[in-house]
Amino acid sequence: MRLFLSGGAGVGKSTVTNALYEALIRYLNSQPQNDPDDVSVVKVAPTGKAAFNIRGNTLHSAFKIPANRGFNYCTLDRDRLNTIRSQLQRMQVIFIDEISMVGSAMFNFLDLRLQQIMGTKEPFGGLSIITVGDLFQLKPVFDNWIFENSKDGYAALATNLWQKYFQMFELSEVMRQREDKEFAEILNRIREGNHTEADIEILKERILNISPQHPDYPISLTHLFSTNMAVDQHNHDVFQKSSNEKVDIKAIDIVLGDLSDDLKERLKKQIPNDPSKTMGLYSVCSILKEAKYDLTTNVSVLDGMTNGAECIVKKIDYRVEGSSRPSIIWVLFQEQHIGNDYRREYSYLYNQSIEKNWVPILEVKRQFTKNKIQVLRRQFPLRPSAAKTIHRCQGDTLNEAVVDLPSLNREHMHYVALSRLRSISGLHILNLNEKKIAVSKKVQEEMTRLRQNSVLKSHLPFLYKDTSETFKILFQNVRSLHLHVADVASDYNVKAADINMFVETALCSNDDNELYQIPGFQLFRNDFIPDGARTPYGTAVYVKHNKQLILEPSRCNYNHVEMTLLKVNQPVYNLHIVGIYRSKSKVKISMFIDALKHLHSTYINYPNTPVIILGDFNVNLFENTSDKNTLSKYLIEEKQYVQLISQVTTDYKTQIDHIYTNIPERVKSSGVLESYFSDHKPVFVSLI
Repeated sequence: MRLFLSGGAGVGKSTVTNALYEALIRYLNSQPQNDPDDVSVVKVAPTGKAAFNIRGNTLHSAFKIPANRGFNYCTLDRDRLNTIRSQLQRMQVIFIDEISMVGSAMFNFLDLRLQQIMGTKEPFGGLSIITVGDLFQLKPVFDNWIFENSKDGYAALATNLWQKYFQMFELSEVMRQREDKEFAEILNRIREGNHTEADIEILKERILNISPQHPDYPISLTHLFSTNMAVDQHNHDVFQKSSNEKVDIKAIDIVLGDLSDDLKERLKKQIPNDPSKTMGLYSVCSILKEAKYDLTTNVSVLDGMTNGAECIVKKIDYRVEGSSRPSIIWVLFQEQHIGNDYRREYSYLYNQSIEKNWVPILEVKRQFTKNKIQVLRRQFPLRPSAAKTIHRCQGDTLNEAVVDLPSLNREHMHYVALSRLRSISGLHILNLNEKKIAVSKKVQEEMTRLRQNSVLKSHLPFLYKDTSETFKILFQNVRSLHLHVADVASDYNVKAADINMFVETALCSNDDNELYQIPGFQLFRNDFIPDGARTPYGTAVYVKHNKQLILEPSRCNYNHVEMTLLKVNQPVYNLHIVGIYRSKSKVKISMFIDALKHLHSTYINYPNTPVIILGDFNVNLFENTSDKNTLSKYLIEEKQYVQLISQVTTDYKTQIDHIYTNIPERVKSSGVLESYFSDHKPVFVSLI
């Protein structure tokens, strides 16, 4: 499987990704050949911050991809290869979030690395890859779009992995509420250049009509600019104007190698002030108490201390007597769980003046190259973040911010900047420059190709996709309705069915009907022991409000077999629908057949009565057993029913949930659906 999960603002990509991940873990761990302790599913992202957001790792760290060394492929040596193979030898699925930040050269590198790790020349080492993101983001830094061929050397002649192997599933329904939903819909029109004049007028209402010098100007909010120059100027102004405690910390640089002191000093003076060329460490780190800062390097990805993690400086701590150089910068991260491990590791640094939720930031050492000479820099990995570039905050989510949009055509810049905000009420605009909204033609063409030629085709039936005028009945063993009523109520297949029958509900007299209502349906219960304590058994029937019954669901239990009967006049006159649950441990097959005979002699006793029987029979039709033969002899040979289900109906590859009918000519479709919360799959039948 090679999947691209796409979608714009507010459509729930993160929620779907988490659900997919949890479902995959649960499924793979349930397979007898898999050890739950093995790493079977891996979550990665191109940046440390994005990796922490999904509780995963960076692409570079997970697969030992060298950072800041270009994209020319280099194999792992034997020791490192053996180490990573021992960790990932059982890997089956990889999630890659923020895929728009991954370019084609990086993707090709990943493909070759996975081939080496898995020991096969199959694309991506034969692994399933699920990519998540939005191509209408900013172009990858120092790389082509993932769907473009590389322009370097022989790579330009190679197959584009993305276009050859990946299919798209696009989320389109905005899941946010009220005002947030309207804002998301505006963003999604801007995303593809389909915005209206009305959209622009709404955004213009968010323009700040006061100058930064005005006392009401929201100077404390994070500011987003399109250029580094504007960011640096704003951060400088905040630093200079504040009366809070502050300090300028100069980096300590050591030139490595056997060179004269004079040459070393000259090389130091040539080191650029650009932190992107010095492993993220500034030549001068200006620290202001109570100001916003970001980490500049990945200190600990798994602990959330990643490049871009935002914090507030709470204390400038001088631990060396007589020194003007701080020993520790104490910070408070926006997310309280960031730095938990770090706090424990450095617990000895805390004293009565240090709050327990503060995290110590210590100087780090990073090595970089200048004129082919190695330089070791020591500095605090912090940068001011009162202002950030729009590019740097890609992937962030903010409650409130001031946004200055570009005066030049910068593809996707408006969309990326505006979509950082959770709601329009938190958006404050300096300059809208709506005429400069731009969308990449290449991305538009690629999305058109994906939508027309590479849409993921489902191999599963979905009741809610059947818009025909059929009568739909769904049956499932839900393994305790009181534990899964929210799952059931949100299932689109359940909403699409006219009648839903659930067994093993485990409801009892203490369970209030109000807690088990599904909007649009009427609930009928057949609790196993109506006045007793909770048992694993029980049946619940949900009938759509617009369906008229000639007999409401009635309790026909016999011989400890749960049988619930209802009658309708549509789509077939006097149609008898029966839901059944038989406990294999409590009800022998002979008792079960007696119960079925009682059902027919007492309730279905007129010739040619149309019948649908759905149930968990606990008889595996895939095995040639005496139970199967006995059941088939009665229902199929004697009563002339047709059994409709041919697929597995449980996670254990058995077929114990059946549907029988004596009106197969009225069956438009039948089959098995999927379920994540029960080991029984729903079965269904649609009648015409």
